[in-house]
Amino acid sequence: MHILNMEVENYRTFASLQISFDRQMNYLVGSHHVGKTNFLDLLEVLHERQVFQPSDFLDQAQPICIRLTLQLEPKQVLLIRGVPYDDTNGVLHIKVTQHAGDDMLRIEDTETGKVLSAQALQYMYFLRHVPSLFGEEANGRRKLNDLYDRLETYLHSHRSDAAAYLRRLAEATGANPDIAETLADSADTWLNYLAGDAWPGRDAEQTFRAVVIAGFQFLQGLLTLCGENRGSIIEGTDGKQYLPLLLCIDEPEIHLTPYIQRTLLTFYQQVLRNENELMRDIFREVLGIDGIEGQLFVATHSTDCLIDDYRCIIRLYREPEGKVQAACGSEFTFPAEVEKHLIMHFPEMKEALFARAVLVVEGETEYGSFRGFGHTLGVHFNMLGICLVNARGESSIFRLCELFRSFHLGTVALYDWDVSGKIPRDPDIFFTDEICYELDVVETLWERRALGSLHEIVMELQGDDRVYGEMVRKAKSKWDPDPRRNFQARKLQNISGRDSVGMRFYYFAWMYGNKGVMLGRLLAEKLTAEQIPPAFVRVLRRTEELAR
Repeated sequence: MHILNMEVENYRTFASLQISFDRQMNYLVGSHHVGKTNFLDLLEVLHERQVFQPSDFLDQAQPICIRLTLQLEPKQVLLIRGVPYDDTNGVLHIKVTQHAGDDMLRIEDTETGKVLSAQALQYMYFLRHVPSLFGEEANGRRKLNDLYDRLETYLHSHRSDAAAYLRRLAEATGANPDIAETLADSADTWLNYLAGDAWPGRDAEQTFRAVVIAGFQFLQGLLTLCGENRGSIIEGTDGKQYLPLLLCIDEPEIHLTPYIQRTLLTFYQQVLRNENELMRDIFREVLGIDGIEGQLFVATHSTDCLIDDYRCIIRLYREPEGKVQAACGSEFTFPAEVEKHLIMHFPEMKEALFARAVLVVEGETEYGSFRGFGHTLGVHFNMLGICLVNARGESSIFRLCELFRSFHLGTVALYDWDVSGKIPRDPDIFFTDEICYELDVVETLWERRALGSLHEIVMELQGDDRVYGEMVRKAKSKWDPDPRRNFQARKLQNISGRDSVGMRFYYFAWMYGNKGVMLGRLLAEKLTAEQIPPAFVRVLRRTEELAR
């Protein structure tokens, strides 16, 4: 079972919010104070059957209203305290309201209008999990003691299975595999290890330890949730029973390295998909269930946490008037070829999800230069929250812009002029004044009588100023200012200053043949504000405007 979508009215930062979810993984991103943690708090109130507090009401005169749509997987039945929930087609439509001053929630089935008891919110368990390392909490041992008897019983009858799994985990993470045999001995060994009283370990063992601690903190949370009075359960046609669970993790990046963040999130995914054999066995022996039917929600400010699929991203953002809205990747529809392209490029795009504005450029030289050009012009990318994205080719620019704008990110793009005939016009689509980036630089420096700055870059990168034959041939295929002239390899210092065409062509040929991030960085370092091409200035000013 999973939440398909939700509508929220009058709750904290959410005046009126519509949000859709991926059935397994959901990453909440956005700026500070936009409502990521508020959303996790909302899930907790609903699923813990609590009531909203006075401070939760955005407008005290209006009720908080939540509408949820839930979906059962095919051939599954939801049992609440052993009784099948009558949902007709596997979809549940629930509305929850509360007025300020009320001491209970009003729950109803929006399909039938029937008022429901509080048990209707028992369709899923809620677990808010905080990953930590090395038994940092002083009372960590006491909490884990609740698991002691059940863990001891499990290890007594399944020692070899536990040891085999732990050995594979140790080998995969770089820890000492011998620790697996020791840990499988008894529950006392587990408690000592998790409390941090033994085996301080090498750095390579931190990841192993993090997974072990996370797994048993997770088990402790489930044990506390279930207790002896189990509420809801999902039952398949094969008779197997699964615990419906919403697992929420708030800022997993705190105190954890990027590698451990990703390892733990992968671990949680495996557990929720019942792919972790040790946890699955322990669920059966300790909790009496065959697995978890789970949905994961992660609130984060870290690009390191994000998986490489935009469809799991929910970006909370504020409209100009201040209203919080959600852009949900699960709702986006792109042609199959475009979608494949976007997923492939997603690792390079993650940072943009946390930005105030995005600037998309075509290639390496542009990418290497525009941050520095911005600094020269007083457009500071980090201070303004501007993300610079390298599209790695003209054909990707439009697709990336479409995705960023779907997430309601202000997005500016710069194309070379020679493709202007096939690109739809848009206020935030810009073109170079000349046929391409390199010629824009050369022509601007020629007009400013500042080709000397470019000559310094040539010498610094290449060590001499020869323009080789291959550079000439490549440049002529892009720009040939005089078709009657037979351009040959030569040194820049041997070109007459009165040879306007020759000077411009050969400097262009050198730049066009030496594209790359290092060339871009040197251009940003050497060019003054007056020497930056006007087309580039326009792009930067528009991006600055969107960011502000």
